[in-house]
Amino acid sequence: MKHNSPLCLMNNTKILIAICPLLPFFLQAAENNTNNFYIGAKAGWSKYQDACLYGYTKCEEDSLGYGLFVGYDFTDWFAIEGGVTNHNEVNSSYQNYDVEALAISSDLSTKFGYRLTDNVQLYTKVGISYQHINKTMSDLGDFSGSSFGGLVAMGIDYKLDNNWSLRGEYQFIDGIGDDTSLKADLHFTSVGIKYRFSSSKQKDIIPITQPKETVVSEIKKQPKLPKNIILFFDFDSSEILPTPLLHQITDQLAKFPKINISIIAHTDSEGSDLYNDKLAAKRALEVSKYFLHKNINKNRINVLSHGERLPTHDNETKKGRAKNRRVEITFSHNA
Repeated sequence: MKHNSPLCLMNNTKILIAICPLLPFFLQAAENNTNNFYIGAKAGWSKYQDACLYGYTKCEEDSLGYGLFVGYDFTDWFAIEGGVTNHNEVNSSYQNYDVEALAISSDLSTKFGYRLTDNVQLYTKVGISYQHINKTMSDLGDFSGSSFGGLVAMGIDYKLDNNWSLRGEYQFIDGIGDDTSLKADLHFTSVGIKYRFSSSKQKDIIPITQPKETVVSEIKKQPKLPKNIILFFDFDSSEILPTPLLHQITDQLAKFPKINISIIAHTDSEGSDLYNDKLAAKRALEVSKYFLHKNINKNRINVLSHGERLPTHDNETKKGRAKNRRVEITFSHNA
């Protein structure tokens, strides 16, 4: 089979038509909450099970497959994912003719995850797949077929940092092809790399209203230094985003060694209690490291984390959860 044949061009067009309806959803998701949107690439072993007819002299059922995928995490354990995979060409021979076959699939599935550690997550996917198959028979020429089939997959995801992850996955598609191209089950075992987008927008730092009681004299001398500030974080992240005001405050703190710093970290309610306790502790540690790198003495810093236990907003809404992903920083005078 020639890959630049009209059938192959038609095949690619149909695959694009199949995945195009997914693009507005993922683009809108990326615009609303960039940190939940991810893309990736994968490659591995495709096996066409029972693809050869009776009486073959040569049966090739294995090939190298590769593809792309995109997804959106609604929570730490639930996502929607779509992708396209080229399973490449396999060949078989019979007494009087030869057969070449090429399958390309696109899929849309729900993805359910279970986090083993901060960096390791097991997951399973259930969804639907659209496949298009081109076949060339040496005695009959080119013909093609397409079909929808059920898809199940399981895998493991290893987080390298806040943006990059590695994954290994096994995928099964039940019955690719139709009565014209003949059906076969398709197995695909792959390794891949995933990139999660991070928001480039600077997060707000909200000064908390000064209490009515008398403020420490040293703080009065610096009206730009509030009694408290709040840093907000992206979903499932401990990364401190660009915050010019924090730099200014740190410069002022260096001039007043009797001002102590309390760091109190929180999360939203997504994920398990244990995972959120660890995530809050990581956020508190990152803020503490920031001050230490700015030459603030460690004896001036007090660190606490409360996980998801002390929300200030409703965790049932996206805006509420965003407000609860926070680190509160307070300043006090050491008499």
